[in-house]
Amino acid sequence: MAEQPKRKLSAAEVEQLVSRLRGAPDNAPGLEEAKALRADGWRLVVAYCRISDDAHKRDGHGVEDQTRHCGRIASGIRAVAVHHYIDNDKSASKADVVRADFDNMIDALERGATENGFPVDGVVCVADDRLYRGAYAYERFVDSFTAHPDRLYADDTGRHDLYGDGAEYRGASRRRGIPLGDEKEEAPGTPQPPRPCGAR
Repeated sequence: MAEQPKRKLSAAEVEQLVSRLRGAPDNAPGLEEAKALRADGWRLVVAYCRISDDAHKRDGHGVEDQTRHCGRIASGIRAVAVHHYIDNDKSASKADVVRADFDNMIDALERGATENGFPVDGVVCVADDRLYRGAYAYERFVDSFTAHPDRLYADDTGRHDLYGDGAEYRGASRRRGIPLGDEKEEAPGTPQPPRPCGAR
């Protein structure tokens, strides 16, 4: 049977969907379980998801798909996504656009913990251009990311070092519009984290 097209949602329904996706994922461990996983060698990461223009589809599924993809990226680097930061229908290249959840993620990186107290060991996203498209946003991200040591950053191409020369290269490459990926760090295998109690 052919897959049915996704129904176009109302603006209120899209906002409800995005609100549900924000914060802790449905299958995320609780704080104490997350800390136990961390003590066992797993990293606790946040995921940033963004789509520039949801108006033509108006279904919110662009960011929903990104949250699932980020979960797979996290699993591949022995990490667990404990919080989703989501900006739907928001441009990263326009200076006058406020990305509220990007700002919330920056605050969490500087604090070292999410709003709910989960330690932040790193960030995952599907691609660099979800996070930033200009030098100012890139510098804000890297400065807050490196405010604490030994964090990891990964996207669909693998893990990347934001503490050394790799960060300078990525920033310069993004400003010049050069595709990134040459400095890719090979990620380890793809272990799956223990399923949290009650997860389906």
